[in-house]
Amino acid sequence: MRLNPFRNVRLATQLFALVALTLAIAAGLSAYAMQQVRNTQGTLKHTIDNRMVSGQSIQGVADALTLALEDSLAVVEKKLAAGEAHDAIKDAVDKAREDWDRYFLSEMIPDEQKLADETTPLLDKAYGSIDNLLKKLQTADIADLSTWRNDTLRPALADGAANLKQLIAMQLVSANLDLEQAKSDYQAALRNTIALLAGGALLAGLLAW
Repeated sequence: MRLNPFRNVRLATQLFALVALTLAIAAGLSAYAMQQVRNTQGTLKHTIDNRMVSGQSIQGVADALTLALEDSLAVVEKKLAAGEAHDAIKDAVDKAREDWDRYFLSEMIPDEQKLADETTPLLDKAYGSIDNLLKKLQTADIADLSTWRNDTLRPALADGAANLKQLIAMQLVSANLDLEQAKSDYQAALRNTIALLAGGALLAGLLAW
């Protein structure tokens, strides 16, 4: 017992110190575990908030392009008045522009950012054709609307719509990457917790001896 540094300390004091140290180790481990849980929850919340909002914004733009095609066809087929189509398309496009701006405020993976940058000029081209469509509908200049729709409007919207579909699909890819990161963080936290438990048990056992 010559190596015992606590030989001159009362046994009761040693026991209280051991209990206090054990409680401190337990409290530290609990705090660490809770922090890791909060980090994981934060990653999941970010995935839900960021990817869901991004997906909705992109879908809103895609819906506006689809509406322009569908309502212009309805005018050609005399199922919808030109004025009604004009108002519906204008409202949808105004909202689509806001949706696209909001989407660009979200976090993107590199491939997504590149595709989004390539999509912006395509959407500008599409909006230009839709603006011409709105002028035709506003002035009731629809005599050649069927031909113009097929030869001009549809091709102008096609590339932008195709890119939007890819961006919507990328939201799932990005969400999976976020979830994989959360899984990796959880595994690291589990390994660290086990290591801390082992170290704490060893230290407590050493002090008890």
